[in-house]
Amino acid sequence: MNLRECEEGEQFTSTGECDKCPAGTGFALEKMTSPGVCQPCPTDKAICDGGTKIGPKPGYWRKSNKTGVFIDCPNPSACLGMNVPTENPMGNCDVGYEGVLCTAC
Repeated sequence: MNLRECEEGEQFTSTGECDKCPAGTGFALEKMTSPGVCQPCPTDKAICDGGTKIGPKPGYWRKSNKTGVFIDCPNPSACLGMNVPTENPMGNCDVGYEGVLCTAC
């Protein structure tokens, strides 16, 4: 029998299993090496599609795809969030905007 380490996006359960963090409720951006639970999804600011797939809702921005911190955009209409088709985990900027907090024109 071969056991594997849990991967990013999975929680290490108290029974020694690795379960993917469920969509809509949690995420895990780091590998768990001891029993733990997925971080709760900040549903007021983020979209959590399970595992490591988490991104900002419209009006919010994310500094990197390794953080669970979401920041209010000073110009909310410029920050489109994680949307189709790119599903950029840091969020997309509206046409004509780019950069940090989608503030560069």
